[in-house]
Amino acid sequence: MSSRWDTVARGVGDVCEFAVAHHDVGGMVHSGATGAVKLGVEPEHEAKASGFIWIYLQGGLLHVGGNELYRRGHPWVADHELRPKSVVRDMFERAMTFTEYVSFYGLARSEGLVLRYLADAYRALRQTVPEYARTEELSDLIEWLGELVRQVDSSLLDEWERLVNPEYDSGAPEVRPRGEDQVRGVTSNPRAFRVMVRNQLFRRVELAARRQWEALGALDAASGWDASAWEDALEPYFDEHGDIGIDAAARGPAMLMIDEVDGHWQVRQILDDPAGHHDWAINASIDLAASDEAGEPAVTITSVRSI
Repeated sequence: MSSRWDTVARGVGDVCEFAVAHHDVGGMVHSGATGAVKLGVEPEHEAKASGFIWIYLQGGLLHVGGNELYRRGHPWVADHELRPKSVVRDMFERAMTFTEYVSFYGLARSEGLVLRYLADAYRALRQTVPEYARTEELSDLIEWLGELVRQVDSSLLDEWERLVNPEYDSGAPEVRPRGEDQVRGVTSNPRAFRVMVRNQLFRRVELAARRQWEALGALDAASGWDASAWEDALEPYFDEHGDIGIDAAARGPAMLMIDEVDGHWQVRQILDDPAGHHDWAINASIDLAASDEAGEPAVTITSVRSI
């Protein structure tokens, strides 16, 4: 595990996902039976889902410390084995939107349960991790997670925010799920929106590194970047460098340049080549108005080329 994710995993794994591990959220029991069954994963997706169901933390911190402490005040959970999830971390590492994540694991019939789980995870992070323990990366993740939930259904968080802070204003005229009417714009939270943009660009980096041209085409064909266009654009890169890095350094903020212009952002995602030349990039434009309408970054690829 990288040093960056060691920090984030402590916040998300040790604190947040343990905090909701014993809750029954809308019938989704987090201890006891396997998460694949309780999350409603289709049988053909169960093997794939096993990659995010379990999280193993160094030294058995959850079992030895947190779980034992929790049982003292909640004796009814003593008969259940602790089986914390790694859903938030998996979604963040895969740089997926909520819709993409639900589709990837075949959770369409249970997406409401997943969303409530994410809302619980966000509240646990906000309430449990002290300010002194929050790194910039973890603060970014908290903002991203909260905005992700709000853009799907703001009512899951707005009522709670008002209880915590009576003067809270979501920026929306009413509390309602997206699709019934427009909720507040996703760009109204610049920090969370930056994380979303970084995730969208890095999603393309990961697909390019694996040479998954069809998946890239599915993302960008509408703007003229189909599978063939991506393959043709990156062929010279692979001839020169061989592969594309997708580790924590490749994902870091230093590899993403954002030029904020009225109405849109110009974005450059630098590719991490083995020699460290950093002489290739994916360039894109982010339409802010379209992003607010969609509830996620509206990305238009403009070029993939040597810098």
